[in-house]
Amino acid sequence: MIMFRLLRWSASFALAVCLLSSGAASAQSGSLEDFCLSKGGVWDAEEAACKATTIIEMNVEYPVELAAQLPAIEYAVDEFVREQREEILALGTDTLYPAGRVMNFYLDISSDVFYHSDTIASLLLTVSNYTGGAHPNSFFKTMTFDLENGIQLGFNQVFPPENNPLAIIAPIAQAQLIEKLPDLEESWIRDGASMDSANYRNFVLTEDSVIFYFDPYQVAPYVYGPQQVEIPLSELEAIMAPLG
Repeated sequence: MIMFRLLRWSASFALAVCLLSSGAASAQSGSLEDFCLSKGGVWDAEEAACKATTIIEMNVEYPVELAAQLPAIEYAVDEFVREQREEILALGTDTLYPAGRVMNFYLDISSDVFYHSDTIASLLLTVSNYTGGAHPNSFFKTMTFDLENGIQLGFNQVFPPENNPLAIIAPIAQAQLIEKLPDLEESWIRDGASMDSANYRNFVLTEDSVIFYFDPYQVAPYVYGPQQVEIPLSELEAIMAPLG
């Protein structure tokens, strides 16, 4: 068994933005305080300025030993983390939140590594964030790598289209989800786990199974949370490409 370590790093940012000064708002009707509030800020009477603050906390669990094995893995992980950081920072600098005052945003990325063999590894990144709204959001990002050849393997590389893999995968996944969620309207599952490869883009390979991950809202309402199904390799060998 190949062992790996995870590096966790975190960062916090407080973004204070001066939205307007008393001079800029003098032409507006109503009080400066009300006008400032309408822009998502707090009126600082002492400085005669409208201010908004966004606090952003970011935590990333980085798969150090896996990423160190291949430049392709390091690049893929770094690009994904960079995109998520830039997105939440961009949202944090958008001050037009209703009655915003102080916005507390966060981004959390956790990592899990799975080995199908000594040469095939999968990475599961679970992202949770809050950028305002009724509740946090979460989603999955998976990557599978051929360590021997230094390449990333997508769904079509693992499950060649000519083998018509979704004709096997989709019915099994739907049946598992229906059994797990007996009170749910089945149309959620039929749509979110239909025979579309995009629905099965998030998967990892273990030694004896394939695990497919479904984001909140994909196969069930948010209250049901994310879902996953695990299918033994013995049921999928006929539709899979030869792997190391």
